[in-house]
Amino acid sequence: MKLRNSRRYILAVACMLLITSSRARQSPPFTQHRINEIAAECATALMDLSGLTGKQRPGESPAAYHSRITGYLAALKKLDKELAPIRRTVTPRDKRADNLAVWRKIVEDSNRLVAETQIAESAWEAVPKIGPKALLGNKLLTATTTVQSILRSLRDARP
Repeated sequence: MKLRNSRRYILAVACMLLITSSRARQSPPFTQHRINEIAAECATALMDLSGLTGKQRPGESPAAYHSRITGYLAALKKLDKELAPIRRTVTPRDKRADNLAVWRKIVEDSNRLVAETQIAESAWEAVPKIGPKALLGNKLLTATTTVQSILRSLRDARP
């Protein structure tokens, strides 16, 4: 009798662990509050990218130029981390076609931003070797445009 009860107990515990672990893997639903938080992160990144130019400004010291560009890249990297939860397919509660299309665009743009940030970092690393031919400004502008697109889409997204 004890053996039978202990097997049931073990089976019950195993089932509970499976249920708990599958719930832990599921992402929490996106609330309007969370959407607004992510949109605020995008807006903050855009403020950090204001005055964007990949070239050294007249009268700007090399140290200030280095600091400005690394600040741009740090803002993009920080945003990449904040967007991690929406890089995979998001299933909103509002299943209308227009909302699903908005979320698909957000996911696509978030994934593209990762690549664009890496490309901008590579261009920054190439600047000392090839100078303006690295097209750093263009790479940063492309990433900034993607951030703007994500922000616009988040404004239209419904949870």
